[in-house]
Amino acid sequence: MESVGLYAAHQILETMMMQRAFASREEQRAFMDELQTMLRQGKPDAALAQVRCALEPFAAAGSHLASLALTLDPRNVELLGWEWFLSQRFSGSDATAIGIDFSWPGHFSPRTTDADGNLEPVLETNYYEDMDIVHFSTATREQILAGYSGGYSEWQGHFSDIEVNIEVKGMERLYGAIWSARRPGDSDDAAGDIYVLAACASAIILHLVVRDTIRTRGLGKPMAVLVGSNEDFPFFDATVMSFDESRPYVRLFEQAAGNEHRSTHRDAGYRSAESSQRRAKRDRPSVDDILKDHPEFTDFARLAEQSLRHVRKPKDVLPALGNLAASALADFLNKRR
Repeated sequence: MESVGLYAAHQILETMMMQRAFASREEQRAFMDELQTMLRQGKPDAALAQVRCALEPFAAAGSHLASLALTLDPRNVELLGWEWFLSQRFSGSDATAIGIDFSWPGHFSPRTTDADGNLEPVLETNYYEDMDIVHFSTATREQILAGYSGGYSEWQGHFSDIEVNIEVKGMERLYGAIWSARRPGDSDDAAGDIYVLAACASAIILHLVVRDTIRTRGLGKPMAVLVGSNEDFPFFDATVMSFDESRPYVRLFEQAAGNEHRSTHRDAGYRSAESSQRRAKRDRPSVDDILKDHPEFTDFARLAEQSLRHVRKPKDVLPALGNLAASALADFLNKRR
């Protein structure tokens, strides 16, 4: 413990001796605004290069956080759940835009860093339909940009649905270090500068990962794509692509799906009945099948649907359900006796 304390004290002393990146909070704010503008203009690679240029002196002086933000390669970060999103999410949906946001970890309490200082970010996926304030299906990038005002957008809070089915892997070391530095980040000194720059880098990296995932794996249908934040610093919110800009990547997805279908068709004659039976066992039953086989769940499903009808954030699910789950479980166990 003593060696850990000495190391921490050494890090604090080194940080205090580092030269500032910004002369004032106003200059710091202007730098962040410039990065966000670059994202909105479709220049995330240049934005990442700019913030990393500011991080280099701190990394050279020994800052662990600056080094993590400087060296994390977006190509080593992956979005999980994208295949489900492509194949399942938009069946019969009227969504014309999707927003993928960092969500403040406190929304999903308790969440803290692990023993190694890592923390996996939580992503909220918001779905938007055309509305009076913005028609995503016809809006150009410039028209979408007109809906932003600073860190606010006209469609903020107007989502039609929200989920947490898309995850990000590969950012946990950097994100955990940023989360641990959030209190020193309030200070008007070099430590605060490092925190701001690292947080900006993480937001830009998420933007790049979403963009590159679409470029390589496609989209299930044309839509505007936004990347932002739900109360998670630095609160960046920017357009990855407009509805029209997304069209080439729908064709990419359709081609990939067609190739997979043709490959499956060619190989079908070589699959044994035994392997087909094993695959069938792995298929998950639908909710309708479960309710048909277990009518005792019907009332619970109906009440749960009513309770969750107006819930928009994952953190509100359990409070909305209240004691419903516990009472339903008790009733079910009583019937089993």
